[in-house]
Amino acid sequence: MRLLALGLMAMLSLQCSAQEARDSVCRVVSGLLTAFCQGDVCTSGSLSGDLKGKFTTRVTSIYPAGSGWIYTGWTKIELDGQQGGIETLNYAMTPFNENGGPDLSRSTEVLTLTESTGTWEPYSGAIVVSGGHTSGPVGYIGRLCRRVAYSQSAQPSSGRQP
Repeated sequence: MRLLALGLMAMLSLQCSAQEARDSVCRVVSGLLTAFCQGDVCTSGSLSGDLKGKFTTRVTSIYPAGSGWIYTGWTKIELDGQQGGIETLNYAMTPFNENGGPDLSRSTEVLTLTESTGTWEPYSGAIVVSGGHTSGPVGYIGRLCRRVAYSQSAQPSSGRQP
């Protein structure tokens, strides 16, 4: 499980490193995700911390693979205070439970930003959610980056006139 978490964090860092460091500004976001569930099915909830608001989510596929289950989905976040919204595509893994089903209390999900409006519109990146959000609030952490436009005044001068 630790190896998976390290792999997911590497994916997260590769996504943002695709943008040149000198061309982007990145921000770490973190907080708590609280899902509203009926049994093991969670379709909505709330976020607190750096991202505050409500979310809806759906699993689009789930299948056994290797030592656990892999599942995909999407999430739509509506941020509080008219700050806009974020949509993500999700890729996740969870180990088998004692009956061979998915053990959602030990899942790890990577939410990759696909669309955003308002405050987060110019950003790209990913958010990782780890732990059993079916049993209570769990932490999220992510790295969101935006490109910085260069201006003439930001470029070093050579001292020569054209």
